[in-house]
Amino acid sequence: NTGCSWGLMSSMLVEFMLGIPFLLIFSPVTIHRCPEYIISVTGASMLFLVVSSPNPQRPSEVKEQRRKYWPWAQDKLDKGLAISFYARTGRGAVAIFDVDSNDVLHRLLNEWSEIVPVKFDIYPLLDTESIKSFLES
Repeated sequence: NTGCSWGLMSSMLVEFMLGIPFLLIFSPVTIHRCPEYIISVTGASMLFLVVSSPNPQRPSEVKEQRRKYWPWAQDKLDKGLAISFYARTGRGAVAIFDVDSNDVLHRLLNEWSEIVPVKFDIYPLLDTESIKSFLES
């Protein structure tokens, strides 16, 4: 059990990630609620390619911390916050996150940095359908 739940909501008060209340003004929407995130209030998603470059340290000095990264990454896949994770040759990793807001992305990157201090390069992405629609308009 991930502690997350699915539910159907209509206009009601919901707590946002930072504890700031807001009112949903649309008709029934599906919301995926985890204790630390609200995922997909409107069904909108934002895709980001995140490339990490670890701080320069001997790999042996951070081996134990690096072992903690993959269970963390699997948790984000299980919660639907990420599409994929890959290790980079040498050191570092790449991830594709599917989040509702920059706030959620910010929280994820901070969690990642607590496990392995890194520098991030972040690239917003468009899914295939979005770019096709844009090109046809």
